[in-house]
Amino acid sequence: MVALIPIHGNAPQPGQGPNNPGQPSEGLTHDWNKYRSTIIATAGVDRLIRTFDIRATRSGPVKVLDSHEYAVRRIAWSPHLSDVLLSGSYDMRVNLWCDGSADLVDQSMPGVGAPAGPLGNMLGHRDFVTGVDWCLFGSEGWCVSTGWDGQLLVWDVRPLLRRN
Repeated sequence: MVALIPIHGNAPQPGQGPNNPGQPSEGLTHDWNKYRSTIIATAGVDRLIRTFDIRATRSGPVKVLDSHEYAVRRIAWSPHLSDVLLSGSYDMRVNLWCDGSADLVDQSMPGVGAPAGPLGNMLGHRDFVTGVDWCLFGSEGWCVSTGWDGQLLVWDVRPLLRRN
């Protein structure tokens, strides 16, 4: 083992805010940033997405992203945009996020530069979303989700990436 990073706590109680670490709860998913080799995102039962820099494991999360109503089952960093990730939740939503790290990347990249938080969400599943992924080839805006409803939904999120 190289490092132990406590990743999640209980869902925040009213008035506490998402940065309260709480007691450990179940982590359900993680993904390594494809552009920043020291950044990992995690998510789980506490419905929060946290990003961590493995160079500073004792510093806690770099960002905490909060918009889902239930557990986050799957997250995936964009293979095209260094500050964008996708999440699928038991709240039947697929969310698109910016981690607010545009200062760490090339400003000429399209879709880079929003503050940390949700860029939008996609509705269409009738049951838990259990998987999300990005298309590795072609446009930076194609992604897919699947869920307990037996559907495979293909999304074009390019309109949500226009952050002027």
